[in-house]
Amino acid sequence: MLLRHNLLKDVPHGFLTRLGGVSDGVYKSLNIDPFSQDNARHVHQNRHIVQEAMAAEAFCTLRQRHSSSIVTLRKPWGIESTPQGDGIVTKQKNVLIGILTADCVPLLLVDKKAGVIGCAHVGWRGLRAGILENIVKAMENIGAERDSVRSTLGPGIQRENYRVKRDMYELFCKDRLENAAYFFPSDNEYTFDLYACIKAALQTLHVARIGSMDMDTYADEEMFYSFRRTQHRKEKYCGRQGSIIMLPHVR
Repeated sequence: MLLRHNLLKDVPHGFLTRLGGVSDGVYKSLNIDPFSQDNARHVHQNRHIVQEAMAAEAFCTLRQRHSSSIVTLRKPWGIESTPQGDGIVTKQKNVLIGILTADCVPLLLVDKKAGVIGCAHVGWRGLRAGILENIVKAMENIGAERDSVRSTLGPGIQRENYRVKRDMYELFCKDRLENAAYFFPSDNEYTFDLYACIKAALQTLHVARIGSMDMDTYADEEMFYSFRRTQHRKEKYCGRQGSIIMLPHVR
């Protein structure tokens, strides 16, 4: 199942759910993470389903590490040569790029006039390390203009289910005292509004337009994988849903 946002309607894109694939067990059903413990044949078939549905010549994702590293795609890579990083930018047409998440926030970006797209995996670590600054700069490096960039945040863990300890609150407030506005005291902990924090950072970077799906991966087990939900249940493994974007060939 592919969710789309109206802000990016003129560009092939989507936020995948966990529905529509062939994996079973804890990975049921559209797990597209080739570095998970899922059956490799199932993952390959799931990725083929996605690539075929988008009519793409190739489908490229990353070995994600909760970093701020951005990879510029100049030609497609295969699974065996997948680079490490947490964001991709490209000007290549008909190559599907994607990011994998299971509570962290997926971000899709486009400057349609410049023919530049990007995607990023934004968790709290990457956010603090500067992944938003880095992906906007990487898009500029291949021709984008930040005040022409449109972006949309996909499904991720929402504030009411994102409980954190005081040490995380102190880390963010040490970065910027204004970050305290995104933390809300709750039973000797805090709930953290990661979405609001990301949106504010994008506004500071002068990204032109910012959309959001506002869907909770933790709360909706039927639709989404959730790493935190898996942890709370003391389960060992968790699948990853994809968020994808592509520049089509101009006919």
